Amino acid sequence: MTTNSTETPRWLRPGLILNLAIFIVSVAAIIIVANYFARVDAMRVTVDATKTRSYSLSEQSETMLQTLAGDWTIALILSNDTTDPATRRQINEVLERYDRASEQLTVQRIDPSDPASLGDYEALIARLQVIYGDLIVEYDTRLDAATASFEDFMIFAQQYSAQLEQIIDRLPDDGDEAAKLRTRAPLLAQIANQGQLVLDEVAQARAITDARPLPDYEGARSMLATALWQWGNELADTATLFRAWSQRTDIDPAVRQYVSRAWENYEDQSDAMHRDADPLRRLPVLELSRIGRSLQDGEAALVISPDRATIIPANQLLPKVNVGADEDGGVTFDRRFRGEQLISAAIRSLQLPSMPMVVFMHVEDGTLFTRRDQQFDLVGAKSMLDSSRFVVREWRIGEEDAPTAEPGQPVVWVVVPPGPSRSFRGMSREEQGLIDETVKLVQRGEAVMLNMYPNLLHRIGQPNPWEALPTALGVTVDTSRAVYERVRAGEAEAQIQKWQWVNEYTADHPIARAVNGRQTCFGTTIGVAPTEASSAVRLTSLAQVLPSEEKWLERDLLGGSAKGRDVPADAVLTESLPIVVGVERRHPESTGDQRVLIVGSGTWLMSNVADAVVSVGGQRIALAHPGNYELMLASIAWLAQHDDLIAPSPVSQEVARIAGLGDRSRSVWAWTMLAGIPGLCLVMGAGMWMVRRI
Repeated sequence: MTTNSTETPRWLRPGLILNLAIFIVSVAAIIIVANYFARVDAMRVTVDATKTRSYSLSEQSETMLQTLAGDWTIALILSNDTTDPATRRQINEVLERYDRASEQLTVQRIDPSDPASLGDYEALIARLQVIYGDLIVEYDTRLDAATASFEDFMIFAQQYSAQLEQIIDRLPDDGDEAAKLRTRAPLLAQIANQGQLVLDEVAQARAITDARPLPDYEGARSMLATALWQWGNELADTATLFRAWSQRTDIDPAVRQYVSRAWENYEDQSDAMHRDADPLRRLPVLELSRIGRSLQDGEAALVISPDRATIIPANQLLPKVNVGADEDGGVTFDRRFRGEQLISAAIRSLQLPSMPMVVFMHVEDGTLFTRRDQQFDLVGAKSMLDSSRFVVREWRIGEEDAPTAEPGQPVVWVVVPPGPSRSFRGMSREEQGLIDETVKLVQRGEAVMLNMYPNLLHRIGQPNPWEALPTALGVTVDTSRAVYERVRAGEAEAQIQKWQWVNEYTADHPIARAVNGRQTCFGTTIGVAPTEASSAVRLTSLAQVLPSEEKWLERDLLGGSAKGRDVPADAVLTESLPIVVGVERRHPESTGDQRVLIVGSGTWLMSNVADAVVSVGGQRIALAHPGNYELMLASIAWLAQHDDLIAPSPVSQEVARIAGLGDRSRSVWAWTMLAGIPGLCLVMGAGMWMVRRI
């Protein structure tokens, strides 16, 4: 007998429905609780699971932190109200790595808008005043003496400006000095009436206010020293003129009588002002003043060593956006790891007596430190060196004198020759001057980075004087030929490429170890071949262009870029071509060694090459050729005899980079990410479904 069944399906039974509801509620509760605790900073743990530890401090920073001695502090003065959470997390991550890396280092976070942080902030200011206590006393003593000297000058100006006004119309009109005196007389009267304004500004600079927690000693010194020195010179010139007039018989007797009596008083007053101004001008730079000015902005990172301190302004440490344009129209890129670079550079600058000075030598029209057409400038290089705390200067040959370093400060001279297009017009007087100055530097034993272009002088039958200098150092440079490469993309017509990329630096050399694995772009590349080294000279090939059937050495530098042309059989690059060579030899004038670096490319430091960027997802972009700046920083440290500063820096760690993958490996990983992981999820889901069915 058949009966109709109305049995409730198993999955609709009340017990199972209740279990399912409890399960869903439990999962939701777990998710809510987990998210709640994940928002608490103290409950978070960050682990760098990458094989190369790409998200840890760089090797350079780790090595430096191991050498710290005494009590060091990094104080981040940052308002939570003015920074977004993502930026705060980014900075906190970097600071936590520093805190864990060295027992000698303490990290403080101070919120100036939080009253609870006021005590820590005041303790920080008090510590700075103790560290610079002796120098503060010296500044106060010199400033007090200079203030008294200026007050005496005001009394002098009041007395003698009135006397000068009485005879001003009788003064002889016989030269530039007399004309200057007529102009100087009313200014002297103005000092008598308004000189107190200068002293008020000085007093205000030395005062401590709510807005300025530290006195601006540098500002006060600059105002007083400038006023005393310049007016001392003016009075000295007046004394010299009066003395000459006192010997003349052809001038008004009243004038002669006045100048005969007054010139010694002018001279005495000038000497007194110079005596008080000179020690003020010679005082060492007080970093405390720069720290005070930066603290006025409310936010900064302060790095304090046992005996010195320095500050990183907030506008350098905390970028507001990941990508954008600077005021000159150039692209600014993601600075995720720039915080580490700035902090490590600040610590390093406190460890050294003085950071090296880098001087860029060239003969271009105008400065290379501002944006130029096609970004043919050194804006990016200067910014990177500034961030690393190097002292950066520019020397336009024939336009200005060479920069002067502080006593004991290492100097690296970077030679930027004119481009190859200018050489076709022949050797200019300015370019010859650049060569002459470079020769003097090398002969004197200075540290020089010589960047070289291919040259067109051979086209008009002239030798290239640039080649003589490397030859004297044991290096042969052929500027008549450049490396060209034929590149084909898919079915498109082959293109002629004039740039070369280097990733591998295999030499046993500190520069090579720091740059190895970081892509470097060299534009318009020429060969730099070391000859046989002697016992007095050591030559190291640091970077090489690898041979290829598609690469050759082109002589026709004007017509060799035609599309689709064949590779000339007699010029194929059949062996590695060195393009960067380090030279070490005995110093020609003293003990020790001289170091010179010769680079077969003139464009590798220019912003249009070194600052080139690529997108890394979203709005973030990063350097396309991180090796360019890495090579620059390592080379300058090596040239300055600071090998301890040479290591992979944070510059190339702004994003994690995967290197050493061949085409097959990339293909396997691409299919794994695109199809493998989703496919695995489908298989697991199907397996679970089948288990439940059974």
